[in-house]
Amino acid sequence: MCEAREQSAPRGLRIDQAAAVWHVLTSARTVEVITGPAGTGKTRVQATAARIWDGPVIGTATSQNATNELRAAGIRVVANTTRLLADIQHGRIPPGSLILADEGSMISITHLAAISEYAARNRCKLVLAGDQEQLAAVEGGGAMMLLADRLGYVQLAEPVRFTAAWERAASLRLRQGDATALDEYDQHGRIRGALPDHATDQAARAYAASYLTGRTVLLMAADWARCRELSRRIRDDLIHLGLVDAGRAIRIADGAEASAGDLIICRANDHHLEAGEPGRALANGDMLRIEAVTRRGIMVRRLLDPRPGHRAAPVHRPGLPLRRLPVSRSGLRGHRAFRPGRHRLHRHRAGHRR
Repeated sequence: MCEAREQSAPRGLRIDQAAAVWHVLTSARTVEVITGPAGTGKTRVQATAARIWDGPVIGTATSQNATNELRAAGIRVVANTTRLLADIQHGRIPPGSLILADEGSMISITHLAAISEYAARNRCKLVLAGDQEQLAAVEGGGAMMLLADRLGYVQLAEPVRFTAAWERAASLRLRQGDATALDEYDQHGRIRGALPDHATDQAARAYAASYLTGRTVLLMAADWARCRELSRRIRDDLIHLGLVDAGRAIRIADGAEASAGDLIICRANDHHLEAGEPGRALANGDMLRIEAVTRRGIMVRRLLDPRPGHRAAPVHRPGLPLRRLPVSRSGLRGHRAFRPGRHRLHRHRAGHRR
């Protein structure tokens, strides 16, 4: 029997993706649920549904970064869940709309109830996509799981981001809570151990070496103290190598310093700043490269590809040149090391895209 990923349908979809699009768009229910592990193509299914739908379409997600991913996938009108609820309250969502909600497990019960009720009253279709096995919403989660149990759901079963078959299978076992899957990673040399100080030294050196060769790197630490120490060490190495300016610097979050050549992470949404493309606002989690530090603030670009020498887009107000941002100690953070938390770490990349 052929695997789903080896079977294709029109528009380049796998058979299971095409079946999901057909089901959610032809069912008589107001709400439909699409579930699947990360990497199974849920966003692509939503983008295809948006192109087919004969009427207004709006994409939404709880985080602005995830909302921007929907825009990048081809859904033209998007708003994070908070802004969508405001639009609903002011009657700005037309009747008969298709509402595509990504990362559905992160939407709170209260917010999902409000969106569902509006959809039912105004003949809209709500398609909720996500992974019920991932972290739930902080403010009362579990809504997507409840809907899936009550209404049923469409399942996208096979992740396709992995090139190695063993890793694809092991990731599914980990998702199901099977700790023995770690044996597979160990056998393939993916798990290494060392004393904390030695591991910190190894991690900092490995990051700098990988950064110089243009490789993809994600560096995580167990707590913010280690994150700050790793970021400091790596920044010192990049200054020594001439990749970061040793001159004028600014203070950012947690007392860290940053200067021209540094990569930093934005920690607040700003819908008044355009970040690289029309209608694309600066979002929490965006990676920025400092171009210059002046007395008035910093000049930055949002990185589209954060490898050395690759593409970057200006951050500015529409109609103005490259944006000079006032320094905000709470809104910017050195990006090179991350502490695992409730945010999506795969969208907060350290140094390079994975």
